[in-house]
Amino acid sequence: MDQALGPMSIFGSVILGIALLWSVRLAYGNGREPSDDTLRLVLTIGGWTLIHLAVISIVAQVFFLGTPRNAGDVVGFMFIVIIMSGLTMTVFAMVVGRYRVLEWRSLMWSLSAAAEREIPLEQIARAFACERTDEIGLRALRLANYLVGGTPLPDALDLAKTALPLDGILAARYGTEMGNLGPAIARIAKRQSELDQVIRSVFEKVFYLFLVGNVMAMIISFMMLKITPVFAKMFDEFGLELPMQTLLVIYVSDALVQYFVFLLPLFLLAAIFFLIGWLYYVGWLPKDFPVVNWLTRRHDGALVMRTLGLAAEEERPFFNVVATLARLYPKRSVRVALNRASHAIDGGEPWTEALRRTRIIGAADAKVLEAAERAGNLAWALQEMADSSVRRWIFRLRMVVSVVFPLAVVVLGGIVGFLVIGLFIPLIALIQGLS
Repeated sequence: MDQALGPMSIFGSVILGIALLWSVRLAYGNGREPSDDTLRLVLTIGGWTLIHLAVISIVAQVFFLGTPRNAGDVVGFMFIVIIMSGLTMTVFAMVVGRYRVLEWRSLMWSLSAAAEREIPLEQIARAFACERTDEIGLRALRLANYLVGGTPLPDALDLAKTALPLDGILAARYGTEMGNLGPAIARIAKRQSELDQVIRSVFEKVFYLFLVGNVMAMIISFMMLKITPVFAKMFDEFGLELPMQTLLVIYVSDALVQYFVFLLPLFLLAAIFFLIGWLYYVGWLPKDFPVVNWLTRRHDGALVMRTLGLAAEEERPFFNVVATLARLYPKRSVRVALNRASHAIDGGEPWTEALRRTRIIGAADAKVLEAAERAGNLAWALQEMADSSVRRWIFRLRMVVSVVFPLAVVVLGGIVGFLVIGLFIPLIALIQGLS
């Protein structure tokens, strides 16, 4: 076991990882064309994985001041390696996910500029693909090939498995359907969804608290298993009693272990919430997931109002636009609501009341839009109310975060203070007892 975890093994892992990456460079050169070669992907992932595990092993050995010597140390060593590997992969996935979102939005705005200037979209997609050799470039190249073959933009986006943001997908579908792709992307899709940014910032704070909490749990477990028994033995040998604060820490720790089964549902709920937030952050969560679907309801209503605002400028009948959105909207739950609104409008119900009753827009939004329609400035009001609706929801979400996050930090600080007092006072008491 010592040889398996020794310096030579770690050094060999690094050398092998570098050799795999160098072999990819020699075999494929420095070409900038995107490629879906499976062997190249496997060799690249394998090389970086070996280097990553070697670095993690070096860091883990720092905690043991060298190579682990017995079975217990090996178990602890592997536990640290697994935790640190999971943490680094989680952070890496978050960074890559955020990078992908920004890159896909960049492609969306390039396609918008091309559509407004009547530049062939396949040329823009191919130029975007030639700038990179990663998976995004490969999918952009596939998009260009589908467009060259005459595939409509929405179908080409689906076939190429692109990951455009929700507003970009809606703008592409609606603009292609109505023949106004450039204005649709410019008016429906914003450069950055502020609501999406706020939700991601909330998860970043939750991730921070989750990380700090887990590190605290590991440190507390180590001190209770390794440090506290030593304190108890030392005080017993010198005929001293443990301080009341230390006894309280031990009592609370024993109570948590004894009644952990009652706290297990809370930990599972927190883990599920963290997993949902992480999947949303990296862009792997389904668009119709219930929790996120509720959080982004205002954003969905804003997208519908922006689309109706563009239709009002072009003097299109709202019944046809709502029916079109009921077919094209990327979220199934919103399509169902729009379908009900479309049938209500067809039955003679005012469009504002139909959208309000199906919870696409709020009651206040409906009143303002009714007044704007009578005043003859409906297109402007729809765009303004779309932005205002999102701003109100963002304000409420930020207000909750600004209250909850500092309280959580204070609670964690209180726990740290409680442990520091309970575990370091014995040192003072021991010194005083020996003197």
